[in-house]
Amino acid sequence: MRKPVDLLMDESRRAYPLDGFTLLECVMVIGLMLIVSGIVWGAFNFAMDRGRRVEAEAELGMLSHALERYRDHFGAYPESPPDERMRGSEVLIRELMGDSLSGRASGFSAIRPDGLVFSPDGRAILDPWGRPYLYACLPTWPTGRFWLVSAGPDGLSTGPDARGRCDWETPDNRDDIFSGG
Repeated sequence: MRKPVDLLMDESRRAYPLDGFTLLECVMVIGLMLIVSGIVWGAFNFAMDRGRRVEAEAELGMLSHALERYRDHFGAYPESPPDERMRGSEVLIRELMGDSLSGRASGFSAIRPDGLVFSPDGRAILDPWGRPYLYACLPTWPTGRFWLVSAGPDGLSTGPDARGRCDWETPDNRDDIFSGG
């Protein structure tokens, strides 16, 4: 037997309630949100990479300027062979910041460390990707030349040859950010 309340309700209202979303509508909204978030994520990553490149260029400019101050003061750039370019960042700290206890840079400071990021052991200046800046310079290179580079997002760089030249067409060097005297 039916209850009296059921008799008063509209039949179409009981079968198809209008106060909710269908499964298809929910799936479409979720799909649209995924598409939009994918577009935003791509734009965000592009902006972050561009920001890192600009930051690396600014830091390389600051380090290049400090190297020029060093050369003006001592008459030559700090030496660091190309085959030891990974230790070149140590040379930059030792020579440009006056951390050298012995040698000609003792007490001399060509740069303030404001804004630079250092490795946990304090022996390297890190680029925006968290890798050491690469530095090389030899007295046999043409006068006024040094090699200072951020290896970029991939972290790969072949570095200069014995004459201080670098092949920028090599795949490892294509994304490098270079500064040189």
